[in-house]
Amino acid sequence: MKILITGGAGFVGSYVTEAFLATGYAVSVLDDLSSANQQRLKEAQSKTKRDLLNIVKGSIAEERVWKNLERHDAIIHLASFGPPAHIQSPHEEFHNRVTSIKLMTDWIRDHRVNIVILGSSAEELYGESIHLPTDERTPLHPLTLYGATKAFAELYISALSRSLKDSGEWSSRSEHTGDYFSWSALRFSTLYGARQIAKNNYSGIVSYFVDSFLKGEAPVIHGDGTKTRDYLHISDAVSAIMATFNKQLAGAIDDSFNIGTAIETADIDLYDMVLEQLKTRASSAASSSKLKNCLKIEDPKFLPLRATEAKRVALNVAKAEAILDWRPKVDLSLGIQQTLDAYKF
Repeated sequence: MKILITGGAGFVGSYVTEAFLATGYAVSVLDDLSSANQQRLKEAQSKTKRDLLNIVKGSIAEERVWKNLERHDAIIHLASFGPPAHIQSPHEEFHNRVTSIKLMTDWIRDHRVNIVILGSSAEELYGESIHLPTDERTPLHPLTLYGATKAFAELYISALSRSLKDSGEWSSRSEHTGDYFSWSALRFSTLYGARQIAKNNYSGIVSYFVDSFLKGEAPVIHGDGTKTRDYLHISDAVSAIMATFNKQLAGAIDDSFNIGTAIETADIDLYDMVLEQLKTRASSAASSSKLKNCLKIEDPKFLPLRATEAKRVALNVAKAEAILDWRPKVDLSLGIQQTLDAYKF
């Protein structure tokens, strides 16, 4: 089978690419390489001992890119999964995202792709949810244009699938004939782990905290520190994608799933956990001067909560556990430890 991974050289995508290569699948990575590490992908390719990796440099919003792509059996759509850029240029970003969704779904239909997995953001989709932990029956209420396009992607692929299956053009059968089709959308909670780039304190907050501490700077927290998120380690995100893919190999799913831990962690508690682990490492006589910078840090800087951020987030993952046979394994303390282990202090 041939797998196309959009955003396959980014934070989430690079791990997913490695996982599929390790399983023996031929993988094409579509990425503009703006925040990617090609060397890491080449290292993953070298471990397979076969020529299984193809890197296509380009934007998912460019029509020529999709027109030149050959057929693949499955697509894992992770591009634009990083820190949202809607804050800087909302209308242009909205147009690019909607255009990319249309181009991708046209390519899926024209090439009769069998399996589609959409990577999404639960926080962006649900907004300020009343019921916690939030389950998939909760109405979508995006607070940003970025979230609105994520909702649009789910609704569009769902409607397209239903329409084409009703017409008989596509099927839900699992014989993997040309008309077999299955889609899923994974609504991830806040992801963290090694390789994540700390561009700002909107996304990648664990990496943002670590980078700030190592510079001897107090990070900024928006709000009073009580805002909560559901933190999911990257290894659990990858295992969710692989579990979903394997289920879709067996038959159509055509549904959306929350992927998280159901555990709320306040910003200030995360701050304390990361700082405590760093200070423990810094107390070693052999620790670097860079690491010892964190010993100077005590309290964060507080700024007003942004209107585009939910105050509390926690996901009910019972549906994923029941249907995908998936559950998270890495608790936050261990996940932070593993993230720090990847740093070169």
